[in-house]
Amino acid sequence: MKKSFFVYDTSKAFSIFMKYNFENSVEIKSCGYKKKFCIDNPELYDAFFFIINSVEDFILLKNSCGRLRNIFVSTPIKMLEFKISHIADQDLIMFDYAQTKVEVLREINSTLIDKKIL
Repeated sequence: MKKSFFVYDTSKAFSIFMKYNFENSVEIKSCGYKKKFCIDNPELYDAFFFIINSVEDFILLKNSCGRLRNIFVSTPIKMLEFKISHIADQDLIMFDYAQTKVEVLREINSTLIDKKIL
């Protein structure tokens, strides 16, 4: 069965990056609008990716953490990075999206393999 990822990214750049790099091996559902954010069946997804660009995005993440697993998170905002690091959830995986695309891809792939998601 094909693996499935959910990507939440209001800037849409990371969603495009994920589709470009994974669409041949993974089914990707993306959401770029706060008002349309909804994960009805979280068990259908093997991993979740959140790019946190605002306080509203952070609140969506915080409210979703208890029901999701394998949550990859990045933010360009230092204050939000600090807040995210204090969410008590063992399934939260921080990554640095400010790295080069090659480094981001390497970091994500490595973590996906270590957690036996891919």
